[in-house]
Amino acid sequence: MVVKINYIAEYHKKIQSGEINVGAYIKQVYAYVVKGLEKGNFGFDEKKAQLYIDFMQTFCRQYEGSTDLLKLSLWQKAFISCVFGIMNKEGFRQFSEVLLVVARKNGKTFLSSAIMTAMAFLDNEPGAKMHCVAPLLDQSEKAFEGVLNMIRADGELRNYLVKRRDKLEIYKTESAALAARSPKILKKSDEDEENSANKTIISRIAMNSKHNNGYNPYFCLFDELAEWEGNKGDLMYKAMTSATGGRNQPLMLSATTGGYEQHGIYDQLIEQSISFLNGESKLKRFLPFLYMIEDENKWDDLTELEKSNPNMGISPKRHFYYEQIEKARLSLTQKAEFISKFANLQQANDSAWLKASQVNDMCDCKYTLEHFRGFDGVGGVDLSKTTDLTCACVLIEYKGIKYCFAKFFMPNKYIQEAEIRDNLPYRVYAAQGLVELCDGAMVDFNKVVEWFLKIRDEYKINVPIIGYDNAMAGYFADEMRKRRYLMDDVRQGFNLSAVMRDFEGEILENRVKLCDNNLLKAHFLDVGITHDLTSDKIRPVKIEARKHIDGFVAVVDAVTIRHKHDKTYGMMFRNEGKELVNVS
Repeated sequence: MVVKINYIAEYHKKIQSGEINVGAYIKQVYAYVVKGLEKGNFGFDEKKAQLYIDFMQTFCRQYEGSTDLLKLSLWQKAFISCVFGIMNKEGFRQFSEVLLVVARKNGKTFLSSAIMTAMAFLDNEPGAKMHCVAPLLDQSEKAFEGVLNMIRADGELRNYLVKRRDKLEIYKTESAALAARSPKILKKSDEDEENSANKTIISRIAMNSKHNNGYNPYFCLFDELAEWEGNKGDLMYKAMTSATGGRNQPLMLSATTGGYEQHGIYDQLIEQSISFLNGESKLKRFLPFLYMIEDENKWDDLTELEKSNPNMGISPKRHFYYEQIEKARLSLTQKAEFISKFANLQQANDSAWLKASQVNDMCDCKYTLEHFRGFDGVGGVDLSKTTDLTCACVLIEYKGIKYCFAKFFMPNKYIQEAEIRDNLPYRVYAAQGLVELCDGAMVDFNKVVEWFLKIRDEYKINVPIIGYDNAMAGYFADEMRKRRYLMDDVRQGFNLSAVMRDFEGEILENRVKLCDNNLLKAHFLDVGITHDLTSDKIRPVKIEARKHIDGFVAVVDAVTIRHKHDKTYGMMFRNEGKELVNVS
């Protein structure tokens, strides 16, 4: 039996010939579709598939940077044909649950908005409820606004739209006449306003596991599913997908890149997809499209990246990937982000921040505080718990390079226990002057105050501002203010993302030195990075629970204050015109 399957057949043929380079999962899904059509497991309505494609390319316009009509690539036409053209024996769409994993910049959200727009006008579903679902309302806004912009951009479509504060209402149309660009414009009547079955409602929903019931969805876009937080994401997804029993051909579309969230609904769907593609699942209405690279060691090879970026060479162009690869090669943070978002491989949330070689390069400095006598600097403190390690630091800039001097404080009572726990020679560090031991079971914050006074009085180094975390530093901050230091609170969180990325850039350019401090070096090596589940922001974490990063946090506090007060104190902090003291 020869089946005419249009773009599906064309795409499948080019995959088989090697003209189009895709991974094994895409090969498998199209082999499954083609085989199912050939065996008659389901049918194909070419006209219906073409209707959706034509609608999108006739009515849906770009709305960011261009107002051109949407021009679908072959992979997108094949995808749309699978979703809207493959029918069951009752004449309804075969697939109700679709997963699309495709890399960033491949038009995922724009395609999703176009699909929603087409369904709103072409499907004759009474009282259709369509939802954009994401962890935060701001995230779900993007696809929602995409639909609104597409409809408003077309002189005919906007006649059917009513924009409410938090939803779009699209009134029932004669889709065949509309698709033919008939001059007849259907006007809404008062009766239409009262008839809920006569309109499609599109809304946006923020993920909330406590209030995720009561929906009657016809369509859901689950945006960036790979970033959905554990149990909350699982509950939201299952609540929506299980509420479609009253609909003949609902569509639950998950569109996502890779991410960082572990053991969430995304991981479950990937496992389900692999099982399905391997023929180990009896699911009939589920269809996964997994555009992923296959060899992580080739993450920077454009031939491999074609497998996760089906639009490569069209949008964006190939030179864009070369630029992103070069950035990723310089930074473990950016490499993890690239592999997650452009290769679509899930990355650990706490990936290491710096390579050991990069930290070693920061330690090739033998300058002491005596060399910087008479300079200006900025301070940072991480007080932590009074029974554990505390760190204070001074950051001094000279000829564009930041020199970090750190002093650690810990209670003498727990030093042996701490050496066993942390596998670090704290008593050796104390003998070297890197750690000051405090009598008893608690860190004496007066010792920290005395260290800053020594910097000022003995070395004549002016440190007018000190960054600190207010959560642990009430007494210490008050004592420092009494001595005329300006204390500036640094909140620890994703708000540090910009500072972290700038600081990383300075490290890669060899403009940060740790000044012969092996304990501070150990703390830099123990820094991991966790990513915000709803953005590209990062913050520092320990790579293991037993590790310490107090020294790193103290330095970042100082760096943050240095950035924050650059306009006021920048000239002073740069120490222009000053020269190092000759220490024999």
